[in-house]
Amino acid sequence: MNRLENLKGMYLLTIVAVAIIGLLLWQKLKGPNPYPGEENELGEGETQDPRIPT
Repeated sequence: MNRLENLKGMYLLTIVAVAIIGLLLWQKLKGPNPYPGEENELGEGETQDPRIPT
C-alpha cells in the first residue's frame, strides 16, 4: 500500500513538473507582443525587444 502511495505521488509530481515546464516554454516561444500598446505591461514607448529602438 505504501509503495502505491509513493507511485501516485511521483506520478502527480511528474505531471505538475511537465505542466510548468510546458507553460514556461510556451511563454518563451510566444515571444514579445508584436502589437505595442495592446496588452503591454511596460510604459509608453518602452519595449521588451532590444532590437527595436525606443
